[in-house]
Amino acid sequence: MRLSRFLLGAGMLLAALLSAFAQAQTSRAVAVTGTLTDAGVQCQAVQGDDGVLYTIRRTPAVRQLRAGDRIKVTGAIAELSICQQGVTIDVTTIERAE
Repeated sequence: MRLSRFLLGAGMLLAALLSAFAQAQTSRAVAVTGTLTDAGVQCQAVQGDDGVLYTIRRTPAVRQLRAGDRIKVTGAIAELSICQQGVTIDVTTIERAE
């Protein structure tokens, strides 16, 4: 009896934690439009139209872009990053913006 109550409680706790994790992952999603800059120390930097400096990890698509290009980046805010400044985005898509 005690074991079944324990397992039920543990299952409910696990379900609550998974739900909270899923909500946190969703809330980290971002879409940023801005201008590529040379301001990045370790990573490419984007000055967002919102005034925030974002950094993005190098992706093959970034190699085709240059400082001054307008871009739109979608992805999620990185929890950990080697970038030494700004808000780092784990890129899902990156494209030129107008």
